[in-house]
Amino acid sequence: MTEFLKEILYWVTWLIPRPHLVLPSEGAILMRCGKTVKVVDAGWLWHWPPTDEILTAGVRDQVLDIRAQSITTKDGEIVAISGAVNFQIINLEKCLFNVHNFDESIVALSLGVIAHYVTQHDYKHCMASDVIATEIKKKLRDEATSKWGVKIVNVWITDFCKHKVIRVLGSDEGYYPDSDDEEI
Repeated sequence: MTEFLKEILYWVTWLIPRPHLVLPSEGAILMRCGKTVKVVDAGWLWHWPPTDEILTAGVRDQVLDIRAQSITTKDGEIVAISGAVNFQIINLEKCLFNVHNFDESIVALSLGVIAHYVTQHDYKHCMASDVIATEIKKKLRDEATSKWGVKIVNVWITDFCKHKVIRVLGSDEGYYPDSDDEEI
């Protein structure tokens, strides 16, 4: 009987409008029946759970790490390159609805721009990391600012070096068919 009463109490309280606190570092979108009602800055926001949904995202400056990747330059040198992108959300609606996972999209686009640029130029030209950073910033601004609702503040190349690629095809862990078909 108590479980039944708990269930009834849950559904009754679910029908009552309630406040939601949007933090100073966030922006929020109030959605009602799947449509945008309003975009809200920091403060209290009342919503009704059966029909309303609140989407939030951080709107302060954010810095994303562009992981290291190995790329072969036009003249055959293998380089490792990584960086960082500083951005701000300027249009929360575009940021949440026009691109799926804007953080990962900015990183993926940056990796693609870096790979394209490095493969089209020789090693000596790529050594000027400012040129690569400018190219990334230009491409990101073209793509992200108008379509995704983010402003690219700055781009840095944090690491750039020649290296050798050594591929390890096996390891000590794994499946060994000659060992009585057991996993180790």
